[in-house]
Amino acid sequence: MLNETWGKKKKVKKKRDEGFVYFIRVGDYGPIKIGWSTNPMRRLKDLRTGSYDNVNIFNMIGYCKGSQSQEKALHAKLWRHKRSGNIGKEWFDPSPEVLETIGLILLEGNLLGS
Repeated sequence: MLNETWGKKKKVKKKRDEGFVYFIRVGDYGPIKIGWSTNPMRRLKDLRTGSYDNVNIFNMIGYCKGSQSQEKALHAKLWRHKRSGNIGKEWFDPSPEVLETIGLILLEGNLLGS
């Protein structure tokens, strides 16, 4: 069995430390995306543009300075609340623990434990 790339170069993502951990919610009561970006407002715009229907309304809850490793640590802390199904690996149910954690992070202006 041959493993060929057919002349295409594989893109290698570089881990960057300077950026923001953001919290985006579907509507007022829907799931929450916890992600990382160098430009959270552009990421929000991209989500809105890429929505498969016009019903999904994405709202920015907030964001704070943080690294990709801090975002991953936050995912690990809240793993029990991850959404199942095809929604994606960065989406969480809006449980009291998730909402409280996000509230504390935004109140402090930085990620907990950093």
